[in-house]
Amino acid sequence: MINSIRKRYVKLNFTLASAAVLFSFLTILLLLSSANKYEPKLISSGIADQFTFSTYLDLNRNGIDEKFDFGKALEAENYFFHQYDDNGKLKEQFNFSNHFLFSSIFNYDLNDDNFEELVLFTKDDSLLYLSIVDLKNSRFLKKEFSIIKKPASVVTDYWDLNKVVIKILFDESLDRNVMYLSPITGHSIHPRGLYKFDFLTGELLNKFETTAPVGKFVFIDTNDDGINEIVLSAGSSGNTRDKTGIHDNSNWLIKLNQDFEFVNESLEIGEFLNGIEFDIVKHNNRDLILLIFSNRKNQDPKEFFALMDFDFNILNKKEFERNEGIRNFFKTSNPFDNFFYILTAAAVYKYDIDFNKLNTLNLGKDDYSFELFDNILESDGKELLVRNQKNVFILTDDLEILFSYESENTIRDMELIKNVKNSNSELLILTDKNLKVFSIHKNLLAQYRVPAFLLTSFLFYLILLLLHKAFSKAARISGAYNYSYDDINLGLIITDYKGAIKSFNKSVVYNLPPNLHIHKSENIFDIFKGNYDLIDCIKETFKTEKETSREISFTKGDYKFVGKVNVLPLFTLFNIPHSFIIKIQNLTEEIHKERNSLWASISQKVAHDIKTPLSTIQLNLTALKTRINSLHELNKDLINDDIEMIHSEVKHITNLTKSFLKFSSLNKPSFQWIDTKKLIEDSADNFQIFFDSDLKFNTEISEDAKTIWVDPNQMVQLFHLLIENAIDAVGSHGIISITVDLAEHISDPNEKYVEFLISDNGKGIPEEELSKIFEPYFTKKKEGTGMGLTIARKIVQDHNGIIEVTSKLNFGTTFSVKIPHKIEQKYD
Repeated sequence: MINSIRKRYVKLNFTLASAAVLFSFLTILLLLSSANKYEPKLISSGIADQFTFSTYLDLNRNGIDEKFDFGKALEAENYFFHQYDDNGKLKEQFNFSNHFLFSSIFNYDLNDDNFEELVLFTKDDSLLYLSIVDLKNSRFLKKEFSIIKKPASVVTDYWDLNKVVIKILFDESLDRNVMYLSPITGHSIHPRGLYKFDFLTGELLNKFETTAPVGKFVFIDTNDDGINEIVLSAGSSGNTRDKTGIHDNSNWLIKLNQDFEFVNESLEIGEFLNGIEFDIVKHNNRDLILLIFSNRKNQDPKEFFALMDFDFNILNKKEFERNEGIRNFFKTSNPFDNFFYILTAAAVYKYDIDFNKLNTLNLGKDDYSFELFDNILESDGKELLVRNQKNVFILTDDLEILFSYESENTIRDMELIKNVKNSNSELLILTDKNLKVFSIHKNLLAQYRVPAFLLTSFLFYLILLLLHKAFSKAARISGAYNYSYDDINLGLIITDYKGAIKSFNKSVVYNLPPNLHIHKSENIFDIFKGNYDLIDCIKETFKTEKETSREISFTKGDYKFVGKVNVLPLFTLFNIPHSFIIKIQNLTEEIHKERNSLWASISQKVAHDIKTPLSTIQLNLTALKTRINSLHELNKDLINDDIEMIHSEVKHITNLTKSFLKFSSLNKPSFQWIDTKKLIEDSADNFQIFFDSDLKFNTEISEDAKTIWVDPNQMVQLFHLLIENAIDAVGSHGIISITVDLAEHISDPNEKYVEFLISDNGKGIPEEELSKIFEPYFTKKKEGTGMGLTIARKIVQDHNGIIEVTSKLNFGTTFSVKIPHKIEQKYD
């Protein structure tokens, strides 16, 4: 038998281990699917310098991006850039006299030495300068060479030249490099367009000027003659009112030959605040133009994609369905990549060349920009970097989030750096308050998923094993509890913290008031509605979160139930009550035993008290007989004393017997409707001879308490006792008053009592005696039996009422008798 159980435990352990492995696998899978593959680690940080700009370029083509800092010397009016080596150490400083155009820094290998030179532009208030730096040999090839002059059309002191678009090509006809550039200016008419310079001498070879700024230009053989044409786009900046020629109130797509002459008619699209972007794509082995038209005005013409030939004929067109507006367009530099990206204010979309939507990533409505990097994080793919003023996302080319970062401050600029030495990419973020450099490395969970899987499997196994042991222990406790739960005479109810009943035992049914039926899920306050002693006790525990108890009583048929209710809160580990235990204890038998014991005590006391005077009587009768037999004149006084003693003892026995019979004859009350005024008058009739001008008796009865549902005989007996005590307290001078009115129930304002206040202004009761006056045989009267107030209390209790006393020495005493108020019409 033991071996069989042991085998089942071995099987259980195997099941727990299998479940732990499954849980671990699912957990790792869930974490990997919800977390980014890459995460940032702060390498360094510093205070942002508004005069410094950093960029990273791999000019020696060794796979490591070198750092270049561009800035202005605060102590002098000169500008500089610092060159650093692969290890981040300062290598050289180059000084300039004019402002950098930070957005126009290029790298190009001019002399085919496999080391790229740095091409950059500076400007002052009237001139654009070109500089070429040979970083391999740390020298200027050309320093601040003037190439374009501030145009006369600029009437302000400030020349708004913010960017130069540049391409450097080798021109076989000249046997040297030539430079094509397009200056992007604002608040002016010229120079705008496309300019061709001799790269060595700086001589202007050709120009194509417009009032619309040229945004992009490409060189491609559009007619298969072996000579590249120039396809360019011009934007709508809205600076000129004259709408002649290639003006800047519209967007343009233009094709020029090498002499900057129009090859065919230009295509005019949209107006100011619209925009176009284009790229060259391969479609069915044919070079075509992919054109994107965006409309910031959100009106006709609608935004669209279009495939066009080089005569600007539309071959395929798709209007953009989204209404948040196109913000940016991006196509990889490889014309054979048959997909492109659209960035809107809320999402990034990936489309193929046939305008089928391949994927979507929702980012939330905001102004984002993006650019594409090659092999920054993944060794076999491209990454798309999307950012706004607070957030940075790096995406795969299928728009899967690889990395995300949220900045506390506004992002001014950023750079993504590749470093093959440590295989980690670095992210430089410049905000309006600081400069931070992060290392971008793989998520530790993704990097160590096998050890994480083994560790979590072991942990899950331990957790499941501990849970099994905990449940086994709970089952043992529960089994023992359930075994005894229904086998006790104590009624138990368990509720949750809202009062909903969760369980109860069989004894509850026998310990409940009549007409109450208990069911699971019912609310305890609804079950015990109207039973205010129970409700008050339960409410007090729910409110104070402390154990409370109260005595209760009710009549159940011919059976008088007397008991006790306890309410106990159960707490969680965090000291929050989660359940309440309500214990209803039946004390009827114990009280009957106590009453029988009391009766035995009373009987013994009565027997003793009767035996003593009877012995005295017997002795006196013997003495009287002797004296009568020897009658003499001198014995007459002694005979009279014996007769007086016998009379006194017989009177004491009579009073004692009357009190005992009066207590023992108190049967169950016989209720009926009685006029309250008549009840008091009947109670006071026997005392009329005591009331005069020195001893006054006053009554006051409220209209709401004119009738009462009681046993009239017992109530007359009750008031008889209380009035008699009041007369003894005041003597022959004083005031005795009875006031009758309605009083509210302690807990339920809808329930009422008829309250009788029997007051006197007599000598009062000492405080130490107040707690004893209802006990049997407690009396301070010379001829009292001590049973009067005990009888009074029993009468009130049999009427389900309350009797209380307050007293102050030399001021008087007040007895309060409260009897439940019933509406007479209910019992007609």
